[in-house]
Amino acid sequence: IKNKSIHFFCVHFYLTTSKYRLVFLLFENGSEEFFMKVEVKELKISNELQKKIDMICRFAGVSSNLTSGCVKNIKGTNIAYVKPHILSVNGNDYLLFEECDDVFINGYSKSIKLKDLCMYLKETK
Repeated sequence: IKNKSIHFFCVHFYLTTSKYRLVFLLFENGSEEFFMKVEVKELKISNELQKKIDMICRFAGVSSNLTSGCVKNIKGTNIAYVKPHILSVNGNDYLLFEECDDVFINGYSKSIKLKDLCMYLKETK
């Protein structure tokens, strides 16, 4: 952004059991200011998906780390981004969405079915 300065402000707060984070973006151009709010809501990993992943990793004989995804929404617009849950195994990231049979490997260009993940993890050990 030419001749504009950007300031970021971050506020954390909790509502019930969901974690929210608001990020404020302030754009300055001369005497004009533009304010955008980005709301970040953490997604909870369902028990069903957690059990599936635990069982697959146990059968494949690998240790893993499963990180929750989130939804990022620019307030006042219809723009939103859903960050998937991320399963990290042996330096690879497997992107998982709730109620989706596809698992994306190190980005969105390559995918496999969730039912084939155990065999894939064994092959890439």
